[in-house]
Amino acid sequence: MASPNRSLTDDEIAKGTVVATWVRRALVAGLAASVAVAVVVAFSVPLDTTISYRRNSTDFGLPIVALLLVPVIFVVGLFKSRGPDAGKVPTAERHFLMVGYPIFIVLAIAAQLYFARQFFDAAGA
Repeated sequence: MASPNRSLTDDEIAKGTVVATWVRRALVAGLAASVAVAVVVAFSVPLDTTISYRRNSTDFGLPIVALLLVPVIFVVGLFKSRGPDAGKVPTAERHFLMVGYPIFIVLAIAAQLYFARQFFDAAGA
């Protein structure tokens, strides 16, 4: 295993830059999909619609604004994936990004669709 303080070669930096570019593209696609779902729900159900959320035997009502959580997570990821050091990713982390980010994005979009379904059910649509 490589030392954490080891400097990366030009080839590793080039590969890291390619991975960082694809991560940003995937985040933009996920952001677009999650915003599209939020917009469809916002225009299809009344804005005062809430979904029930139970925690510790207490019911909470999540407003439709909760659909902005997933896009905010994608925006934060976009800002974190930019910068001059975006391509300086060690090999192990680069492999994790290639496997982990697609899984994360699919799960986040699935959560957004689940929220959307709950809002449609709550509105009776």
